[in-house]
Amino acid sequence: MSSEASGSITIKEEASTSGTATNIPVESSEVEAKKPEIGADKAESQSETTECGKAAETSENHLKRLQNLRKELSYLSETDWMYESLDRKAAHKFFTNPDRNREDIVESLNRENSFLDRKLMEEKMDQQLKANPNEMDGVLSDKIAELTHGLSEMDVNKESFCTARKGVITSLESDRGVIDKGVFFDCKVAEDIILDLQVGCVVEYLTFTTGEAMRVVKVKRIIEHCWEDTSQQEIEKAVDNLKNEKPKFFNTETRRVLGLISQRLASSIDVETDYGQLTVELDNIEMNFIPTNGDRVRLECNIQLDDGFVDKQGEILEVTKLFPTRIQEGEKCIVQRVYMDIVVLGPETYVLKTDLPTGTELHLDDIVLADLIECQYSLIPSKTCCFHILRGEAENIPYVLFGPPGSGKTVTLVETLLQLVRNLPGARILVGTPSNSSADLVTKRLIDSKALLQGDFIRLVSFNQVERDLIPPELMSYCATSDVGAVGSCEDKMVVTESGLKLCCQAKFMGTHRITISTCTTLGNFLQLGFPAGHFTHVLFDEAGQCTEPETMVPIVMLTKKRCQVVLSGDPRQLQSVVHTQIGKKMGFSISFLERLLERSPYRKDLQRFPDSSGYNPLVLTKLLYNYRALPSVMSIYNRLFYDDELIPVVSETDSRESRLLSKLRCVFETEKDIPQAHGTFFYGIIGENRQNNDSPSWFNPQEVREVFLMTIALYRANVTADQIGIITPYQKQVKMLRSMFIGTDVVMPKIGSVEEFQGQERDIMLISTVRSSEEILRLDAHFSLGFVRCSKRFNVAVSRARAMMIIFGNPHLLAVDECWRQLILFCAKNNAYFGCDLPQMLVNQEDEGPVCLETFVP
Repeated sequence: MSSEASGSITIKEEASTSGTATNIPVESSEVEAKKPEIGADKAESQSETTECGKAAETSENHLKRLQNLRKELSYLSETDWMYESLDRKAAHKFFTNPDRNREDIVESLNRENSFLDRKLMEEKMDQQLKANPNEMDGVLSDKIAELTHGLSEMDVNKESFCTARKGVITSLESDRGVIDKGVFFDCKVAEDIILDLQVGCVVEYLTFTTGEAMRVVKVKRIIEHCWEDTSQQEIEKAVDNLKNEKPKFFNTETRRVLGLISQRLASSIDVETDYGQLTVELDNIEMNFIPTNGDRVRLECNIQLDDGFVDKQGEILEVTKLFPTRIQEGEKCIVQRVYMDIVVLGPETYVLKTDLPTGTELHLDDIVLADLIECQYSLIPSKTCCFHILRGEAENIPYVLFGPPGSGKTVTLVETLLQLVRNLPGARILVGTPSNSSADLVTKRLIDSKALLQGDFIRLVSFNQVERDLIPPELMSYCATSDVGAVGSCEDKMVVTESGLKLCCQAKFMGTHRITISTCTTLGNFLQLGFPAGHFTHVLFDEAGQCTEPETMVPIVMLTKKRCQVVLSGDPRQLQSVVHTQIGKKMGFSISFLERLLERSPYRKDLQRFPDSSGYNPLVLTKLLYNYRALPSVMSIYNRLFYDDELIPVVSETDSRESRLLSKLRCVFETEKDIPQAHGTFFYGIIGENRQNNDSPSWFNPQEVREVFLMTIALYRANVTADQIGIITPYQKQVKMLRSMFIGTDVVMPKIGSVEEFQGQERDIMLISTVRSSEEILRLDAHFSLGFVRCSKRFNVAVSRARAMMIIFGNPHLLAVDECWRQLILFCAKNNAYFGCDLPQMLVNQEDEGPVCLETFVP
């Protein structure tokens, strides 16, 4: 009896420890009085156990004994809640609601039943061992180990009452491990998978919580195998990549950034912004137009704002949208010019042919509706020249603008002036030219631009021009003469005439203008006006190849050694300066400052170093290559002979104003010859007579005078105006004879002048009278650089003034001795554009050598 009671107490203590019941005194008289049946059952059970100590217990006895034990435990469990309430609750509460502890009671009963099952299994194993001791050795050891493990965890052996969790093994040793850096476990609870466990494995495990403590009961299985074993170096590399390549995942802001497209590639564009050069991939952004070089655009970007994670604050992380800066939709425009790649819709409007819809062709005078966007693209590549001048990259050395005929040198120079005034508020600019006609042309271009007020620039003229009435009336109000005295040295006597001309202006008036335009020698008057040092910051020269070097130095000496700039615009292969004395020629005064610079570094041509800019360093020199003046057939002669065939014709020979005019003028040639439709160069062979008058050493040719006059009448009858015609001749006497012919017949006279007078000018139709018909005076002309024969620069200027048609009158027998004239006569003869006298035999033989082809020209 005592042995069974102590066993009951042991069971109760164990149940109380793992459940909610507390230890109760089972020996008290009150408890024994309340359970007489249990006491009788215990006595009976003890007696049966004693009688069967040496014999095997029958199945009926075993079942009956088990039922008795369950009844005893059931009774204890049913009364435990009263004692629990006395221990846990306040003194004034004697009982608790049984429903609240029902789950704890059921759990305790289940654990106690499991314990009894193990005890019965142990007794059964003992009986089998006694009956068959040899066979049961191995089974016994396994069962004992299993029961021992079960006894050690008898309070949590049911997985259904534990919590299943997932976690990552962060540490693992031989006997223990850690999950998620805070849950410790013994390796024994993972016996089945212990060999597969590694740091980084994702596992499923069971935990049991007692109070605030949590214990791992079992590691059930591996959900995911371990992470890649990453070294510290790889971790640092990943963090660096995150900082440098993926900052957009951090604090950002969307902003609009203005930019200018500097380069267009197949799938991307380069945009110049305030944040620097930016490459935008077109496949990954939203846009509503086709971007092109020079377009001004608005970028919607993600901007970095973080200043703690990485030093990238303010940087553009990602471009999401691309739109034009400004757009005007549905603008009505008229096609004014049609070039090979560009259609001009207005003074400041154009469209690229590549942007036109498929199958659409624009023609002159077409009316179109277009969506216009703002751009900085120029029809000439001179924008790079303006850019380098504004940046001052050629500081303290001259910047050269090398422009062949019709390439837009004067237009580029005027644009540079406007940009300097607009972007450099402190700039004071001098514009020097070799002649008054060149200075007047620059002034007219500034007036036509309408970008400056009248008080922003002034045209400085000499008293000689005023006295001889050589100032164009439309420029009178922009012109002024200067007083040679310094400020305060004489009385201010400035006078403004009715026409707006200002006379005797002193420095206090002349110095207020941002731009002063004059010839180089007239600008020398400023040296006596007493301007302070550094007053003038820029000196720009137009037609610099025609200025002598001393003339060029006159305005340059008014600059200081501080930040200043000199720009030389011209063409050394056109007219050079006129030097009359032999001593001056021997001293090299006939070579201009521009021409001398081009023979020295860094201006010398070097195709190996600068293959993309015609062999010239773009930081100090820009060569303009696009010809916007003439039809291809008109410009082909001087392009091949003087410019290495580099000039690119822009005027279309099929659909342009020039081509239409040329087609209309075919009627002036009464011939059945098959002349190419786009051919605009013609030659009239005249064997005339050279004459001189006693009052002048100059020469004239009366036969050519008559033929030129008759051709002008024919052009007038074809609805051509006098402003469209220009007549060039190398001798002043021939000029006077032609003017007399027009005045005497009361016919409207076109402009007639020498080559020097037409330098920098152009006309739709040019008539050239060569005059010379005697071989005796060719040697004299060559010695004094007179006429067109053996003077390539005069020839270049004469044949490069026409836009649509050029007609030359001369003696082919005499002109053929010069290589340039021989190539031009052959070009006309092979295209059936030669009229007049018979060709010399040397040209006839050369004409039969090959077909009509411009590429046969050899300079």
